[in-house]
Amino acid sequence: MRKKPLAQVAAAHGNASWGGACWLTAMTTVPFSDVAISGSCDGALRFWHCNEASRSLQQVLSAPVKGFVNGLVVAPSGRFAVAAVGQEHRLGRWSRVREAKNGCAVVALPAELHRKS
Repeated sequence: MRKKPLAQVAAAHGNASWGGACWLTAMTTVPFSDVAISGSCDGALRFWHCNEASRSLQQVLSAPVKGFVNGLVVAPSGRFAVAAVGQEHRLGRWSRVREAKNGCAVVALPAELHRKS
């Protein structure tokens, strides 16, 4: 409900081979939880615990993914997340991860992150 972020993490996905920080290319949340998922080109999906009271983000998990994460979605059941992965960023050809394959990566989420029905 606010326009300003409650918390920020500088270089959350580390530094890229071309210099500065890896860009955040995709982000989503697990429905009805305080967990956010972010993707970049650093080879990992990162899971963050969002604490509004202390205005902080803490990384709780990571899952390996090769390539640029161009999209993220969490299943309605909350049991898994799907990442659209490619060799290049979806909006341009600034860089390329040659060992990556274009496709989808399915990541099972731990039981404590599942949506309560």
